[in-house]
Amino acid sequence: MVKKKSKKKISSMIRFVLFGLGIATIVILFLPALGYADSNNTFTGMQVIFGYDMGSVLSLAGAKINFNFLGLIALLLPIIASIIALLNGNKKTMLLLCAILFLGGAILFFLLPTYTQITTSILNNDSVSVPDWSLCYGSIISGSLSAVGVLGSVYGYLL
Repeated sequence: MVKKKSKKKISSMIRFVLFGLGIATIVILFLPALGYADSNNTFTGMQVIFGYDMGSVLSLAGAKINFNFLGLIALLLPIIASIIALLNGNKKTMLLLCAILFLGGAILFFLLPTYTQITTSILNNDSVSVPDWSLCYGSIISGSLSAVGVLGSVYGYLL
């Protein structure tokens, strides 16, 4: 009898911890997410995910970071997982789904430099490229929180 109560208490605690982890991944929006490998220029998660105009010179030349759909998915997956964990955390299949969603978010956060593109325009000739990005601490924190969410979901599933 005592074991059932303690399992229920731990299960309830896991639900709230998973919810907190999912919501905490929003930190990427406000912290530096990507930077150039050879300089000190960094861009926040909001700039990387939703696009950012890096500047232009007399409408002759300009550069911008394009809207990043996979970055948006990376942001939404842990949030959806945390809501599912909070609302349906007692069901084992829902915890397995949360683990899969957290895992997808973690992978996408760590792969953010590979699919973030820049469009450069010179005399109305556009070219799209993927520069040599490096991960900054915002992406690393969000990816790590998602990875901890995977571990917590799997622990809740096995409990």
